[in-house]
Parts: sequence; structure tokens; C-alpha cells
Amino acid sequence: MKVKLKVYEEDLKTVKKEVTAQTGMIPFGIVRKIMKVVKADEISNTADVVTVVLSMWDDITKVLGKVFPEIEEDDWDYVDTAELVVVLKDMLLYYFKAIMNIPTSKNN
Repeated sequence: MKVKLKVYEEDLKTVKKEVTAQTGMIPFGIVRKIMKVVKADEISNTADVVTVVLSMWDDITKVLGKVFPEIEEDDWDYVDTAELVVVLKDMLLYYFKAIMNIPTSKNN
């Protein structure tokens, strides 16, 4: 999965840098917390993502720091909220689809 996020200058128009997500794993603890807030099959629109983000902001920022290691702490102040929500929605859908495709048969 390829996800990009822009960090803007203080004028909020000029792009300071564009970073690509380092998608790998999301710790199961975060997945459990997300699942408590919203059911995977109900994340279909931006409002669902906003609900998750607002209820879990501290946990999400920890994950975002790992997913976007090139973004420094102060950079988050200059990321467009609408762009961030779209990125989060895309990532959540990607990971939930991957989880749903895990085989459930037992190994012999």
C-alpha cells in the first residue's frame, strides 16, 4: 500500500515536504482499541474515521509516528486535517481487509 501525506509551510499553501507511509504492521493492541470504537465493516466514510481519531488520538499519533517517520512532532501542526483523515481511512480499510483475509483453518 502506498500512502502519501503532505506537510505544509506556515502559510498552509506551500508544501514543505511530502512523505510516503512506511506500512508494515500495526500493533494488535491498537487494533483491539480501534475495534472497540468501531466495527471494521462500518468504516466506510470520513465520519467513521473522525470518530476513531477523536476517541484514540494519543494511540493514533504513536502509530502515525511509526508509519510516517519522516514527519517531526512539529510537522503535525501543518498537515491538512482533511488529507490526514483520508489517509487514515485508507490505511484502516487496508489493514482491516488484510485481517479479514487471514486464513482461519487449523494447521495439522
